[in-house]
Amino acid sequence: MRVRATAARAVAAAVLAAAVGSAAVPVRAQEDAPPILRGPPPGRVALQSMVVPGWGQVSNRAWIKSVGFLGAYAGLVAWGVDLNQQKQDAAGELNRARGTEDEGFWQLEVGRLEDSRNGKFWLAGLVMLLSMADALVDAHLYKFEETIDADVARGSDGGAEVRLRLTLPIAGNAP
Repeated sequence: MRVRATAARAVAAAVLAAAVGSAAVPVRAQEDAPPILRGPPPGRVALQSMVVPGWGQVSNRAWIKSVGFLGAYAGLVAWGVDLNQQKQDAAGELNRARGTEDEGFWQLEVGRLEDSRNGKFWLAGLVMLLSMADALVDAHLYKFEETIDADVARGSDGGAEVRLRLTLPIAGNAP
């Protein structure tokens, strides 16, 4: 009975830790193995970025991308709201201009503002999706160690030559 209670507490603690998630939780695969650092859960950071674009990047500690996604999203939504207000004002002018020579102008203006508003909201949705995808990929690649060296030199024929070298750690050879 006592063994089951202890196992149940261990499972509950693991579920709670997974739900709360931390930036780097050491996990031991075996007693003698070195600790493995895991990043935030990818699903959680994607959902965070769906709620508030840039929040998943905060969990991944990508501060500049977080500010960029949040700023782009907030700016597009604010622009869309402003265009909606302008459209409402133009619709009021259209109602006042019924039967006059200005009616055609206001109809075109209402249509133009509505199309522009819809475009801004679609772009805000795209920013949200990009934020979610970026947070998901960054969470999967958290603690991925790689180095990329680039070298640009003059080639033997006088043209430019670009050399790239990607270094990936291999299990057992990691520094």
